[in-house]
Amino acid sequence: MNSLLATAENMLIDRVLSNDVPFTGKSKAGVSLYALAGTLFVTSLGFFIVAAYLWMENNFFPPEKAAAMAGGLILALSCLCAGAAYLILQYKRSRARKLKAELTQTLHTLADIAEEELSQPIKDNPKTSVLIASLAGFIAGDKFL
Repeated sequence: MNSLLATAENMLIDRVLSNDVPFTGKSKAGVSLYALAGTLFVTSLGFFIVAAYLWMENNFFPPEKAAAMAGGLILALSCLCAGAAYLILQYKRSRARKLKAELTQTLHTLADIAEEELSQPIKDNPKTSVLIASLAGFIAGDKFL
C-alpha cells in the first residue's frame, strides 16, 4: 500500500509542476513581447486603413464612399478577430475545465488512499494520533505565523 501512496504522490507532484496546468504563470518577458506585438499590430493596422482609404479615394470612389468602404473593411476584420478570439477563449476554458476535473479526481484518489492508509493506525492509537496532530499544528503555527 505504501508503494501506491508514493505513486499517487509522484503523480500529483508531476501534474502540478508540469506546464499543462492552467494556473502556472507566464514570464514577464513573454507578456511584454505580446504587448509589444499588439501595439505594433494596431499601429500597422492604422497605416493600412489610411493607405486603403487613399488608394480607394484616388482610384475608385469619392471620399465619402472610400471612407465608408474602408470602415466596412475594418469592421469586417474586427468581427473576424473577435470571433477568433472568442473561439480561442472557449477552447482554453474547456481545456482548463478538463485539467481541473482531472486534478480534482487525482486529489480525491489521493485523499482516499491517505484515508485508507491512515485510518487503521488512528483507530488503534487515538491518543497518539491526537498528540501528533497537535504537535504538527503547533510546529506549523510556530513556523508560518
